[in-house]
Amino acid sequence: EGLAVIVNDMGSVNVDAKLIKGNSVLESDTKMIELQNGCICCTLQDAFMQQVEELSEDRQVKRILVEASGISDPSSIAQGFLSYEEVTKHSRVYLDSIVTVVDADRIYTEFLDKMKEMAEDKTSADDEDPDIINLVMDQIEFCNLILLNKCDLLSSEKIKQVREVIRSF
Repeated sequence: EGLAVIVNDMGSVNVDAKLIKGNSVLESDTKMIELQNGCICCTLQDAFMQQVEELSEDRQVKRILVEASGISDPSSIAQGFLSYEEVTKHSRVYLDSIVTVVDADRIYTEFLDKMKEMAEDKTSADDEDPDIINLVMDQIEFCNLILLNKCDLLSSEKIKQVREVIRSF
């Protein structure tokens, strides 16, 4: 099964793409497109959907994996697919799933108390940067698969607390 990867990075240097290229065992079997200097959920949405459509026309590509920027809004990306489907009636493109990689250590050390508060009270956090907390919560709430990363940095009790707050969403 052929795989294509679209890598989005907000900066002018696409760090994620370089890491993927440098560590790809299947590089010869994988197509990769880099989108940078903007976000696929807003400024690069048209270019993103055009790349997805072009990749879908390649009979060797069976799945397209999109690595969005860590500050992307998953609901906007999903809306981009839905809007595209409405306009492009004969497209082979559809959204299958949204996966969020959650930095368990960062959730525990920086956000756990604030996220618990927000999940229980349904109010916004009185915090230096509530937008970041809201974005992290949106990314967790809007996906259908969560991968916990950096669990080796936490005790099993701390991981349990992170899982509980994630499940509360």
